[in-house]
Amino acid sequence: MSRRAVSARAALAGLAACAALAACGAKPFRLAAIDSDRGGLAAALAHRQLPAEPRPISTAGTPRVYIAAGGPHPEIAAYDLAAQKLVWRQPAQLASRVAAGGAFVAALEGSEVVGRDQGTGTVTWRAPLGGTFVGLAADRDRAYAVWTEAGNGVIAAFDGASGKRLRRIAADGALGAPAANGGVVYVPY
Repeated sequence: MSRRAVSARAALAGLAACAALAACGAKPFRLAAIDSDRGGLAAALAHRQLPAEPRPISTAGTPRVYIAAGGPHPEIAAYDLAAQKLVWRQPAQLASRVAAGGAFVAALEGSEVVGRDQGTGTVTWRAPLGGTFVGLAADRDRAYAVWTEAGNGVIAAFDGASGKRLRRIAADGALGAPAANGGVVYVPY
């Protein structure tokens, strides 16, 4: 069976499931917890520090792609999309996606979140994690890591320049991979 046929069948099955839910008369998606209160979400989003107009968050001011290359000599590399050239490459044993901040990039290497200078790729800080890694995100000034300890989720915020842990919050349940934007971090719970 072709890939297109499989995709078409999956889409059809998804539509059928949605139609079945709609036919039941119940609302399949709704805000159900206090932390999903519309007013609370609006207040949290009001704290975001967004630029006047969309632009790359890198201090270089140009869009970049960060590449994790495997093989016998694993490395991380930065490629400038505007100039169409390789900016830097450094040896690295990456175990996560690369999260780009304003002047730094961060990724899991071994059991540590490692911060690198966005202009050179040089390691500027390391922050050990205390459990099983879940995910990583960054905004202009901070890196955010989520991991599990004893079955519960933990999220921590790190200063993007120094790696200093700014905050650590333990949840009494599992957490998902974070996303960050303008000083606000979003974590599925």
